[in-house]
Amino acid sequence: ILLNLFGYPIYDLIYVSVKRVLNGKSPLAGGTDHTSHVYSKLFDSDFKSLNIIGFANIIYYSISLYINVFEINLLLNFLLIIIFYIFLSILTFYQNK
Repeated sequence: ILLNLFGYPIYDLIYVSVKRVLNGKSPLAGGTDHTSHVYSKLFDSDFKSLNIIGFANIIYYSISLYINVFEINLLLNFLLIIIFYIFLSILTFYQNK
């Protein structure tokens, strides 16, 4: 459950840190390369960005809760996490092109 709750902030931290290191920048430096900033540029609105991130998280948490309640499989829950964050990475990648 904690991984589900803190999944998006952890994903964002890892994504931005790796991206900065690969570009030769300090991972501790501030910047506007966080996913929320990228989505704000993509959708031309902070409000739309917030709604899309929130809606995606609600869908993700709902599916994850369903999996946990019915004890389907921990591996399936982990795969859901991976698929969700791959989708976010692809969306962010195409925005940066």
